[in-house]
Amino acid sequence: MLQECNLPSVATTIDLPNGSTVAVSSSHLAPFKDGAFLRKMQCQTLMELLHQHAGNSIHLGDFNMRAAEDKDVENACGGGWMDAWKETGSNSDAKFTWNSFSNRYHDGGFKFRARFDRCYVRGESLAVRQFSFMANEPVEKKGDYLSDHFGLAVELDVLACGDGSDESVQVEAEEEKAGK
Repeated sequence: MLQECNLPSVATTIDLPNGSTVAVSSSHLAPFKDGAFLRKMQCQTLMELLHQHAGNSIHLGDFNMRAAEDKDVENACGGGWMDAWKETGSNSDAKFTWNSFSNRYHDGGFKFRARFDRCYVRGESLAVRQFSFMANEPVEKKGDYLSDHFGLAVELDVLACGDGSDESVQVEAEEEKAGK
């Protein structure tokens, strides 16, 4: 799906047992505050590609985004993109995917918190059920973390596609962070 675009992402489509198809991508978008315009272009391109392959789409990853960029992404490609964290109530305990006060991955660096990572969902058959972190605890008692970001774990319901049945499938989308 992404071979010709040279984007920092992986993507696939998944055909579910209930007849629904979901396009899923994971990305590591342009870093730093001055990368906002490039991130917007990367998101628009990826979201258009996902939509070309399926009406139901999930786009997640290390977006390096700032709050001021949310509306541009949520309204990309005709809009309707739901931020999974916001859809589940914007829980402050699951807000900051970068927290150098508790995560000592970059020990000695400037300490701050940010919500750099996102999971966006679009499609009439998709409903966000739960949003949480993974890999947000040290793996050993000495405080080592798997990554400088906490991973996302999102649980979705995917309703059956167009046959009038109430059958749904639960899907878990996880953005696992490996040390960079």
